Amino acid sequence: MPKAFTKVLVFVLSFLTSGIARAQKNHTVELETGGGYVFGNGPEDPGPSLPTFTDSFVLWPTVHWGVAIRLVEGPGEDLYASPVQIADRTFLGEGNLHYLTLTARHRNSLALRTGLEVGFGMMFGETFGSIEILRESPRRVSVPNGPAYGLSLEALVSHSLFSHLIVKAGATYDFEFETNHFQPVILGVVGF
Repeated sequence: MPKAFTKVLVFVLSFLTSGIARAQKNHTVELETGGGYVFGNGPEDPGPSLPTFTDSFVLWPTVHWGVAIRLVEGPGEDLYASPVQIADRTFLGEGNLHYLTLTARHRNSLALRTGLEVGFGMMFGETFGSIEILRESPRRVSVPNGPAYGLSLEALVSHSLFSHLIVKAGATYDFEFETNHFQPVILGVVGF
């Protein structure tokens, strides 16, 4: 084979391959599912720290800008090491975290099959329960906290595995005045 033909063939194949990889990242619709761990924090009511499930729907109307709806569920309990006792009850901890976010996302390429997504938006309907034991007619109850509303930030690194399968890892930070949720996440994504 002549050297010129080999160079042209290599150039054409590399051009086609980069186009395929680029198309893999630029899906119009993505379904994300995975999990993480929420670290509750805040000046007055920190909220629970517990494992979470995260499901998202992302619509990309343009190559770089999209809208994401993310549902976070933390069905477990974050019990205090030392329960807090007052006259009529004992506070055992918090749990059953639930909230929804709506964010605008921007995505950019970092490498051939790797990208960076950052998002900013709102957190809606944040609820979690304060787990208590009541002294009068002793019983364990979960008293709802919320709903609360606040802001949401996202930063995710995505890596395309195959044409429709992507892995994303990063962190989200969802907060209102009293309660903050920092959540490292890993998501499996199907893109169309």
